[in-house]
Amino acid sequence: MSALVVFDFETSGRKPAQGARVIEVGAVLVEGGSIRARFQRLINPGFAVSPFVTAFTGISNAMLKDAPNSAEVLPEFCAFCGDLPMVAHSPF
Repeated sequence: MSALVVFDFETSGRKPAQGARVIEVGAVLVEGGSIRARFQRLINPGFAVSPFVTAFTGISNAMLKDAPNSAEVLPEFCAFCGDLPMVAHSPF
């Protein structure tokens, strides 16, 4: 059975054009029906997230304060995924 990456982003909102940014990325590498590796990083968006976002995601400004920015994290995420097929999750 082939490997694939299942991933999910948490964001500061739903509309990037209005300033929403990624605040967390999580992924698992699945092979042969088993999880073979995990990737999870918080991402500092460069601004305070709203109380609604904290309540919805469980991610607080204190958690994001010392997190790296997306320019640091996203290349790590891409390296984790490599050229494997990717499956995303979205509730919308």
